[in-house]
Amino acid sequence: MDVEEFCREQDIECLETGSPYSLRTRAQIRARHLDLMVLLGGFGIIREPLLSACPKGILSYHHGDMRKYRGMPPGLWELYHGEKEIGITVQRIAAGLDCGVPIVEKHLPIHPHDTLGTLKARLRQEDEDMLYAALKKVADPSFQPTPLQSLGKVYTFPNLRQWLVLNLRIAARRRRGTRATRSAEDRQPPRQQAVVKAHD
Repeated sequence: MDVEEFCREQDIECLETGSPYSLRTRAQIRARHLDLMVLLGGFGIIREPLLSACPKGILSYHHGDMRKYRGMPPGLWELYHGEKEIGITVQRIAAGLDCGVPIVEKHLPIHPHDTLGTLKARLRQEDEDMLYAALKKVADPSFQPTPLQSLGKVYTFPNLRQWLVLNLRIAARRRRGTRATRSAEDRQPPRQQAVVKAHD
């Protein structure tokens, strides 16, 4: 379900614009006295005056730990570098790429059999609950988010060589995971079988 369809089904007003920074769009936002905005499915950098259009700012997802991995694609560079886990963040975005203030953070394990597709799917499964938790925090007047003290490297789409290396590493990781699973199964003691005889 896309955002427009969701708004229509929930009877939520939907404003469409091809010019988010235009005077008309900014006036429409101000006229509705919004507390905050949420960026869904967007890439790129949001800049002023939209950043300060709402008193509580703009919330957005970042599928990664901003202390180590900024930019995109989600999950790719964690798999490339053989990380054991991946971060996922709901941030209050700031000027610049993935350098906002974390509101809710979580880490997920990267499994031996994960591919880029399975990892992305597990990240998306966390989105709804994390956004709800972030909205509750932001609504609490006593909540004070902690800015990051350091920011990670900015990544972008891989070149052909990096893409090939990534797929080789994923394949090798999955093979190791399969061998480890088989080895663990071989170490299991044999199951005892019971025979029940029926008597006349």
